[in-house]
Amino acid sequence: MINNVLVVGAGPVGLTTALCLARYKVPVTLVEQNAELNDQSKALALSPVALTQLDHLIPNHEIGNNAKSVSCMEISYQNQRLNSVGLEKLAWPRNRMLVQTQMSTEKDLLNELDKVGVAVVRNTKVVQCDQVDDRIHVSFESNPGNLPNTYRYVVGCEGKKSIVRDVVGAELIHNSYDMFLVLCDHKLITDLDNSSAHYFIYDDTFIVVVPLYDDVWRVVVKLSGEVDKNQDYIDTLKRIVTDKTTSIEFHGDSLWKSVAPLYCAYVDKMQKGNAFIAGDAAHLYSPIGGTGMNTGICDAMNLAWKLAFSINGISLDDALLASYSSERAAVIKETAMVTDMSTKLISRQVTAGPQVEAFLPLMRNRQFIRNVLPMSATGLNLKYAIADGKNSHCGAMHWAIAEVSFAISRLDTEITKNVLILNVLNGKESNDPSEPPNNRQLTGVTTVSVYPAKSREQHKATDSTAPTTCDELTLAISVSVNQSCHDSLKKISDLIVVRPDGIIMAVGNHDEIDVLYGSLATCFKAIKT
Repeated sequence: MINNVLVVGAGPVGLTTALCLARYKVPVTLVEQNAELNDQSKALALSPVALTQLDHLIPNHEIGNNAKSVSCMEISYQNQRLNSVGLEKLAWPRNRMLVQTQMSTEKDLLNELDKVGVAVVRNTKVVQCDQVDDRIHVSFESNPGNLPNTYRYVVGCEGKKSIVRDVVGAELIHNSYDMFLVLCDHKLITDLDNSSAHYFIYDDTFIVVVPLYDDVWRVVVKLSGEVDKNQDYIDTLKRIVTDKTTSIEFHGDSLWKSVAPLYCAYVDKMQKGNAFIAGDAAHLYSPIGGTGMNTGICDAMNLAWKLAFSINGISLDDALLASYSSERAAVIKETAMVTDMSTKLISRQVTAGPQVEAFLPLMRNRQFIRNVLPMSATGLNLKYAIADGKNSHCGAMHWAIAEVSFAISRLDTEITKNVLILNVLNGKESNDPSEPPNNRQLTGVTTVSVYPAKSREQHKATDSTAPTTCDELTLAISVSVNQSCHDSLKKISDLIVVRPDGIIMAVGNHDEIDVLYGSLATCFKAIKT
């Protein structure tokens, strides 16, 4: 028997990949070369886009439940307030950054994995991968769990020195900066608002201060030149912060500290055959903006449901799996460009031009700062290039769909097992009792059909074969969505197909249902058309 999926690396990205696969009942082996759980603070923020997609794929999860909520980014220049980017006005269920140590995020993910019976196989290092026909052969330097050496798929989430990246044949495209960051978690005495992240920009440096828990904050300072990893820069960090600001006093010793060179690197492809890469194996970003870990988590969720659908026989051929690389490679390149510009702006490498002017508190910038910038900063403007001739919403996330996902996640029914979520919202009613309902079903998709939004009684009266699971699902959505959400959905279409990761896959109306099924049939096995 060939083992299904090997995930290499048990950081946040590997843990998310394994968790999503396990939710779809896909046997997964998760290995990590380190013997112990990560005890480093590292990446902090869980973004609204990552959390929204987790809500779709892992109903009722508890990831980030104990994290600090950050709703605003305050920006100052030379100690004068420049602007603020508020997230609380975003019309999304998730409109906050959740801030906690990477160690805490990994513990949350491990707790979710424990619920589905998956454990990390530690002290297990992969040293070579080879693709032979449609299988992956793996060599281990250490293998205390006596794991098999052959897998159907391998996903490399093991960071910048990825072995699996060599199998994919992807090269990192680098862009370095002549500067580095000094970081620490430290108890502060300060009157700064602890519901905001604070960016202090100066001509010669910048300082970032983010609330973490209690009176502990993450403090980041930029230094010029090349980092010397043998030097302790904490005294330098404290001196710069104390000299530059008047509202921050350090108390005690640092609880965690690190230095990080600033660079931007990404690959142009993320898959070859049955080998895939995700997270730091595929992209390395400047910490400015907190995009690194969140982009990797979104990689994992894009890939996991597609692997599950392929393994469970729902998708056709390799069309769905191939979309992982094309969708995510485009996103990580765009994220790299945005992060690069943000890094140059905050480090004053760019001091003039439209990019700088856009952040100034001018009347013409109000729309950008109030709406566009928060969507970009949170990742909620995520959009994939999904072909759909006329619908601009196709390939995007929509706040109303995110709200619907909250209603779905509260259902007791198991909807994540081999399920493509298809929901008809605001369906057209007919006064003619002889008119049959629009009722189509997909092979391998468990008891989920496309229906107009009717009551359970109407379904039973018109179609005795209507599955109870789908009936309850449709009913639950129709009663859980508030009026503004309902009206917003209606402006899009009567019929919306939502992928398991929360992306709108297709939109239409009931008299175009055959066209809709034609588009779905390019990726999925369809019957009863």
